[in-house]
Amino acid sequence: MSRRWLFALLLGYSVAVSVSCLFPMGLGDMEWYSFYSYLDTRGAVPYIDVREGYPPLGFLVYMLPYYVFRDNPVAFSYGFKALNGTFLIATLFTLYLTMKALYDEKRALKLSLYYAVLPSVVIANTYSNDVIALLPAALAIYMMVKKKALFCGVLLGLATLGK
Repeated sequence: MSRRWLFALLLGYSVAVSVSCLFPMGLGDMEWYSFYSYLDTRGAVPYIDVREGYPPLGFLVYMLPYYVFRDNPVAFSYGFKALNGTFLIATLFTLYLTMKALYDEKRALKLSLYYAVLPSVVIANTYSNDVIALLPAALAIYMMVKKKALFCGVLLGLATLGK
């Protein structure tokens, strides 16, 4: 497969992820919205009044869509999915850059696509906060390849705060 075809596939995947955020698939799961609503109605502050099972970054990042779409759980779900889709595409692009620094462009595109089509990546993106930790972890690996230790350490710390 030529480099152009692989790039087109990677670009097409990114567009497909973006478009998938427009479909109501996975909107029935209101676990995240329910928890934020519970905190909001009681005036509770996470990590102070209520113990949350997630590290701060993996939980607090979704508070923005909650407060933007406070009275609309469906809109919150779309915001949640859009945020996850953005993080997934950024992670995929970071993995591509890492592989490109280590291998030739064609192999980097292939390896990135292998990751992109993993069922766990595609399915979990609609409801899980794992992608919040994956982006800084992927960026940390990229910084390691580029021999930038300080950035690598900071990004690993952020990844830890995400999951």
